[in-house]
Amino acid sequence: MKVIYHIFNANVYFLTLGLIENIIKFSGHKHFFVVVGINESNKSYYDDLFLRYQYSHYTYINEKSLSKKTRIISDISRRLLKTDFHDFEIVLLKYISSLSRQAIILHGNYSTMFYLFLRLKTINNINWVCWGCFYFLRKESNKRLYKIRNAIFKNIYNCYSNIICLMQEDCDELKNLYKLKNTFFLPYNYELPIIIEKLILIEVNKDNTIRILLGNSGRCIDSYYEDLEKLKIYINNNISLDCMLNYGSTEIENSNLIKTGTLIYSTKFKAHTVLWPKEQYYNFMHKFDIYVSSKKTQSGLGAIYLLLLLGKKVFLAGKNFEHIKKSGAIIFHSDQIKEFPFQDFYRPLTIDERKHNYSVIMKLLDCEALALKWDQLYDLIITHSD
Repeated sequence: MKVIYHIFNANVYFLTLGLIENIIKFSGHKHFFVVVGINESNKSYYDDLFLRYQYSHYTYINEKSLSKKTRIISDISRRLLKTDFHDFEIVLLKYISSLSRQAIILHGNYSTMFYLFLRLKTINNINWVCWGCFYFLRKESNKRLYKIRNAIFKNIYNCYSNIICLMQEDCDELKNLYKLKNTFFLPYNYELPIIIEKLILIEVNKDNTIRILLGNSGRCIDSYYEDLEKLKIYINNNISLDCMLNYGSTEIENSNLIKTGTLIYSTKFKAHTVLWPKEQYYNFMHKFDIYVSSKKTQSGLGAIYLLLLLGKKVFLAGKNFEHIKKSGAIIFHSDQIKEFPFQDFYRPLTIDERKHNYSVIMKLLDCEALALKWDQLYDLIITHSD
């Protein structure tokens, strides 16, 4: 039986652990997991997972500090392509080179420089699961630079055998911008439908404070400023604002946002910069009443699905809003916040509305149906490698 190599970033372990576990549990194919960015704070979670299933088909690529050479490359990448380059990506590129005749699936986003170097490799069957299209280009004043970047990204995206988008809107934009024919929409086989019943049974200690969660990670940091401004109209009400900064942003970016949030909201504002085990993360999310994210590109789909299953009120924008709205769930656009008196803003969904959202998301994330679709994808990928 042919092996499919999955490459995951270790640092987002509250998500990747469940994805890896579901692949092990539900897929009929043979899989090998390459977990990159392993360090002392995340290694034990992956050790426990693989030990629990007595699964030996995996390897780790350690996180390292940037070498002088990599810092220079990263600086060039940041200025030209607006992304960083990491030392573990150099090790990963060497590892991928040894798999030139294997089927490979890259999960999530890596630096553009990594993708450029990967493009130079003679590897026939690389597939990419897009965790939000962070490399979409917008028109800018420097037309020459725009054309260069556009040509670079078009070349990168066309080198993949398949691009799997977790929302249809990302597929559409990739097709429109880069004329791609190798994209299709397929949600992850999340563990949420399996664990949600246990979460619902957990009693949440509530006071009269309306607890608001902003976004799901530091990748939303630009939209956090926008949402902090929008929510100022409720500053004199009994609210609290929590902000997720546990990955996807730098320490300087985190510090600047925390200063801004504290200046506006004082002790009502709290930022979280540490990654938690998934059980702690799920329990933390259960405590909130309202989720607000004005991020325009795909971000935090797992968090959005979780909160809708838990019956929370959700305000979104951009592609997240379009994707969830098309699914049939009852949500609100974050631009509506300025129109809502506080009593309308915090008013919970009705029982019928919660049941409706629960039904919509459970159907979207049906484990058996998605396991079958992913195995069909694996069949396609393996066929391509023959």
